[in-house]
Amino acid sequence: MGEILRLQKLSFQQESLRSKKQEPKVLDALYLASVVGDYGIIWVVISLIKFLFLKEKRWLVVFKLGLCGFLSILLSYGFKNFFKHPRPQIPSCEPIALRVPKSFSFPSGQSLTAFMCAILLPDNSFERDIYLVLSCLIAGSRVYTHRHYFSDVIFGAVIGLLTGIFMREALKRTHRLSIN
Repeated sequence: MGEILRLQKLSFQQESLRSKKQEPKVLDALYLASVVGDYGIIWVVISLIKFLFLKEKRWLVVFKLGLCGFLSILLSYGFKNFFKHPRPQIPSCEPIALRVPKSFSFPSGQSLTAFMCAILLPDNSFERDIYLVLSCLIAGSRVYTHRHYFSDVIFGAVIGLLTGIFMREALKRTHRLSIN
């Protein structure tokens, strides 16, 4: 019961922060982050760029992106259909019109995908750090734009991180790859 009260208090704090007037540039950045995270668009673009400029291991770029896509769909919809948690109410007047999701809320599929990709796709630690910052921005945008509750995003991020770490280690062992 105490955990539920803490989550409700956190949701009220989140709403009070959200209701404060934001700078248009911050607002635009958060909405843009939500758009590029939708359907994993940003990860497809990043992988396409890597594919075009890499000379070796192109197959690995395609394989890792496909693996992220498959696992994120499997895990996200599996958990969503198990928990069947409704989404937050979306305000009627948004500054930028975003796609209205039709699936359940818990967990955040974009957060799950973003953090899994941030762990599995990079070839070095610098790239990974950039992807993790981008993932945090995408995850935060989902709460800010009323597409998810804070708990949805946190759970999605944790599942994405754990799955990404597990799959990265499995790839290292099975293919003797040097993945950081």
